Amino acid sequence: MKKRIVMLTLAVATALSVTGCGAKESDTLTVDKPTASVVDLSSNWKDMQFILGDKLYKVPFDYIELASEGWSYENASETVNDSAKQLSVKLMNPFFNNNTSVGIVNNSGKTTDGTNCKVFRFEMNVKDTLAIDEIRIAGGLRWGSSLTEILSAWGTPSSQKDLDVNTVKLNYYDPEKNISVDLTVDKNSGLLGVNFEDNSIQ
Repeated sequence: MKKRIVMLTLAVATALSVTGCGAKESDTLTVDKPTASVVDLSSNWKDMQFILGDKLYKVPFDYIELASEGWSYENASETVNDSAKQLSVKLMNPFFNNNTSVGIVNNSGKTTDGTNCKVFRFEMNVKDTLAIDEIRIAGGLRWGSSLTEILSAWGTPSSQKDLDVNTVKLNYYDPEKNISVDLTVDKNSGLLGVNFEDNSIQ
């Protein structure tokens, strides 16, 4: 009888310890930060959206959104007068190997530094299309998307310019909103550059 009681006690203790371990594990679980996906991205270029890394942006947006993702520029601490624009500020990020620049505007009503400005222009160009998922734009387009895929997703551009024998620049422009997107496309390598610009912002 005593032997049975001892065995029963041990069984209960083992069950409780297993349950305790399970509860402890669930208490320490962490929830991953939500990330943007292609389903979050508008199919209309006029919405001026793009996904960079795992974050969704919509031009214009606060420069601090880029800074929080590790982007920086050399003179960000310099003062920018009210209503002043800087058309081409080169950005740096150790996780992105490309040529990236933005246009910023101070519409805060007071003198401030670059980190408090708005981005009204975003431009990114790559030399190759190996990092195809680095950026996504309307219609699910990405680095390497072909000219045919772009025209199918976005339609006929407002204008088209041959940069050289193999490279063409497509310009999509909405005069009512005063917004535009330029796409640089290599006829062999596909999409190599994007430039979003919202000139309605003052």
